[in-house]
Amino acid sequence: MGTSAERQLDAQQVLWYHPEWRPKEIMLSDAQIARLERLKHYSTRYELVAAHPDGRKILVGYTRKGRDGLLSMMRKNGPAWVKFSGCEDIHFAKRTAEGATSGDWKVNFSGRTQREAIMNGELPFFPQIVRAQEA
Repeated sequence: MGTSAERQLDAQQVLWYHPEWRPKEIMLSDAQIARLERLKHYSTRYELVAAHPDGRKILVGYTRKGRDGLLSMMRKNGPAWVKFSGCEDIHFAKRTAEGATSGDWKVNFSGRTQREAIMNGELPFFPQIVRAQEA
C-alpha cells in the first residue's frame, strides 16, 4: 500500500469497520490502516475522554462501556493520571452516562468507537503528555 491511490478505501473495504458508514472518499495513512487491521477481530472499545473547563480534551483510553470500563481504565493509568492532573480522587456520578470527575477534569465516554477515533483523528493520550513533560 505505497501509493495514495492504494490507500484510498472504497465502500467495500470499509464495510467491516462500520456497516452503515458509506464514505465518498477517505484517505488513511499506512499507520492508520495497520491499526485498524489489528482491531479487526476484537470487540468494540469506546473512547474515554477527560475534559477540562478551559476546553482542553485528552484521551484517557479505550475500554468497554459502563462503569467497570471507566474504573478499570482509571486504575490502569492511575499513576500517570495523578502526575498529570495532580488529583488522587475520582468521584463517580450516579449514572454511568454522566461519567466521573477528578479535580477539575470530567471523565466521560465521547460516543466514538476506537475505530472511529483512529479514522477521524485521535486526541492526545495523557500518559504520552506526562512522559513528554518529564523529558
